[in-house]
Amino acid sequence: MKPQLVLSNATSFFFGLEKLFKNAKKYGFKYVEIVPYRWTTPEEVKRLVNKYQIRVAGVHLPFIWQSLLKAIKNTPVIQEKISYPIVHYYLGAADDSPAAAIAKEFSEQPPYFVVHSNIATEMGSEKFKYLLESGFHVVIENVPEDRKLAKSGVFDHNHFIQARRRYYPNLDILEAYKQALPEVIHISYDHLLPAGLPNAREQNELKQLLKIHQPRYIVMETNPLVSIKKGRLLLEKILHPR
Repeated sequence: MKPQLVLSNATSFFFGLEKLFKNAKKYGFKYVEIVPYRWTTPEEVKRLVNKYQIRVAGVHLPFIWQSLLKAIKNTPVIQEKISYPIVHYYLGAADDSPAAAIAKEFSEQPPYFVVHSNIATEMGSEKFKYLLESGFHVVIENVPEDRKLAKSGVFDHNHFIQARRRYYPNLDILEAYKQALPEVIHISYDHLLPAGLPNAREQNELKQLLKIHQPRYIVMETNPLVSIKKGRLLLEKILHPR
């Protein structure tokens, strides 16, 4: 079975959650992945699901645990140092996020629950164990500091490219992906602007990965300036080559 295409609210980040559902309906997505705003409630998400008949495939914890200043200090990327405070204003920190409450709202058909690997570490073993024991379908997403990918987790191709560029030049992406066999792939590539679509080289590499293993979901997690229509057509072309 071919992967299901999912639309992330990164694609409409500054325009509110309902815009995500409107766009999903408009461009033919059956699923969305939500990084909840700090003010998002389970009731609001449930209302939008019922209104637009779009399913929540995944819920994503924010990528900052407690200290915004620590996150800014630790990133070597100037664009992230600038963008982190803006994103943090909308999302808040992971430890205060409504993400868990939203995921619980859909416990009959539980969405995957995305946690960045560094956040899983910062949470501490007891809090992370609580997530696992509380019935959440937790999937771990690789971050640039990682040498490896979490098995059955979320593979972010761009994060892997950054890992290879910044820290581990000898990483073999095909071998790492073969070991990971991820459930989810995030489509989000940094070029002149962050979180864009893959260029020709990255598209070819993505095609090689999909020959090794096809995930359950492929998530379009691009920035709001990227055409959702263009992204959808590109992904369809990769998944269904003529």
